[in-house]
Amino acid sequence: MDKPTVEEPLLAVRRGGDGEDGAMASTAAEVKRLLHLAGPLMASFVLQYSVQMVSVMFVGHLG
Repeated sequence: MDKPTVEEPLLAVRRGGDGEDGAMASTAAEVKRLLHLAGPLMASFVLQYSVQMVSVMFVGHLG
């Protein structure tokens, strides 16, 4: 599988005659591609927030 790049469009161009199954497949492929691109960014935000939350909890236990 090729890794997605920023230059490639996220929405697939429909060639006609795909029907509902083609639309669902292209939607699933788009979601998978978006998660592949944005996954590391979302993980870093969650980890950064968790570090701040643990710091606040630690200071709260000190006094």
